[in-house]
Formats: sequence, C-alpha cells, structure tokens
Amino acid sequence: MIDEEMVNNGQQKTWQKIETALNESQVNFQIISISSNDQTSRTVQQLLATTTVQEINDCVIVTCGRNEFFLEVLSTLLHSAKQKIPVAFIPFETKNAFAKRIGVSFDPLLALKQILNTMRPTFYNLVEMDEAAHTTKKIFLDKVTIGFEAYFASLQRNSKLLIFMQKYHLTFLARLCGLADAFINQERFAATLRVARKYHFFKKAFAVRISNPTLETLAPHESQAETAPLLNVDVISSLNPFSFLILSLSRKFDLANKLPFVHRFKQNQVHLMINSLEFGQIDNRELTNKFYDVFFKIISYPFWFDVTSISLSQRKNIDTQHTDSKD
Repeated sequence: MIDEEMVNNGQQKTWQKIETALNESQVNFQIISISSNDQTSRTVQQLLATTTVQEINDCVIVTCGRNEFFLEVLSTLLHSAKQKIPVAFIPFETKNAFAKRIGVSFDPLLALKQILNTMRPTFYNLVEMDEAAHTTKKIFLDKVTIGFEAYFASLQRNSKLLIFMQKYHLTFLARLCGLADAFINQERFAATLRVARKYHFFKKAFAVRISNPTLETLAPHESQAETAPLLNVDVISSLNPFSFLILSLSRKFDLANKLPFVHRFKQNQVHLMINSLEFGQIDNRELTNKFYDVFFKIISYPFWFDVTSISLSQRKNIDTQHTDSKD
C-alpha cells in the first residue's frame, strides 16, 4: 500500500526505487494507492472483502509512507480482519520510534531487504486505545502522553516563533522558550486511574504517560497474551523547571519511577479518566484537545521483518546519513 500523499510530496523517486527492486526480486505483489488518510480504512476493508481466504493466508501487507499511514492500516486490520495478517512498513520518515527500537532501517531499500529476507513473522506488543463508549479505537506502538509533555510538543510543532528558531538551528533556545510557555499556560488537571479493580485519584496532575516498554513478545498467540510485558503508566503530580530537568535525566537511565512526584503503575490493561480538555499525543501525532475515558490494553501482532538480515553497522551508517540529511 502506498501513501500517495507522502509520495506526491517529494518521495516519488524513493517509491520508484522500491518498485524497481520488487520487480528485480521477482516478488508477486499488488499495488494499492491511497490518496488520503480519510480513505485508508475504507480501502483496507474493501481489500479484505474482495480477497479470498487462501490469498489472505499467503499475503503480507506492506505500507510505504508515513508512520501515521501505517498505524491507520494496522488499526483497520486489527478490527476488521478475521485473522491477524502479517504486516510490515517501509518508512519514508526518520521520526519513527518503533522502527528505531526494533531495528528497521530508515533507508527504504534496506527496509525492503529486511522484509524480503523474512521467513516467519515476529510478534511485537502493541497497545490498543479504546474509548469507553467504543466509538473510537486507536493503536499505538510507543507511547501516549497527555498534559504538559503533549502541550510542550504541540508548541514545538505549531508555534511560528519556535519553528523559526529551529529553522535557524536555535533548537536549544526554542526548547527553553517552549518550556517557559508550557509552564506558564499548562494547568494541572484531575485524573482517575483504574488499575486491577482499584481506583487511584490525582486531583492535581501535570502529565500522564502510557508507554509500551518492551516491543518484542515471546507470546505468538493471543491465548498466551498473559506472558506479554505490562504497560508502564506514569502520572506526574508535581512539576517545575528543576524537577523537569531531573525527570528528563532520570528517564534516560530508566529511573523515573524512583522520583517522589512520579507515580508508576504496571498492568496489561488500565482505565484512564480525565474530565477536562487536555492536549494529547500518540506516537508523535497530535490528538485533538479532548476529555479522556479510555481503556488501554496490550496485545501482540505479527510483523514481517528480519531485522538481523542486514548488519548492525550497515544499518547504523545508513540511518545516520538519513538523519543528518534531514537535519
């Protein structure tokens, strides 16, 4: 599946190289172009309805384009397909925490090689985000942030002043200005967390983070999901510039749960309720300001990657070049 929106915005040559490599490898493939994110879910459902059971058993669905595009395809497959169809993606962006963590190359041709060299699927842990009213279901791979951190990220992405600073390599100054704005304008909020039938009330929370700590799982079947790793849920109850610095440093060494103002919970399913409009971010994508009455549940899904089929040094060299060129 091709994300035409990404291809038409400067990635046409990249797609042509991928198509050439597929033909040279004599791979049996079908191209499905999707012109906008609004059509993704409907196109995937149409594909499932018109594909035979035998064809589905023999296929792998690969997306080319943005991470947001892949997540929309994956979410539709998870909720519409009668079985778990293996998936893979070829990233056209370098801001993909999931690809970096599991070892997928940011070079499209190397990522394609990691897909073509695969003999069997690898199961990875995903997190399902399900509204209590069951009107919306989302999937995320890395983390969801709500409150201060999401507001700060929104400023970095949308403030014209901060964008101007970053454009002229004043990244550190842009971060300081963004932090100052976030501390001035982000208000504390009430949050309720239900974990293992027990409620935890936070009257003045600054931020909530739900993260997927370990991606690869040993459980190849849904019935074994109990052996999968648990979600990390952090509720930050106090924050100032000094404690924010301590928090940022402690996260680099996985020591955030030792801080007195960070409340850590571990569970495979949690229920979060926030009755005020708050900024949110899911895998580096902004959520609209909203109230939260959401269940988070960890699940496993098959991915078609052999990340070890190219050397670590080759992957690192290529990915460094991509990051540098983007900067």
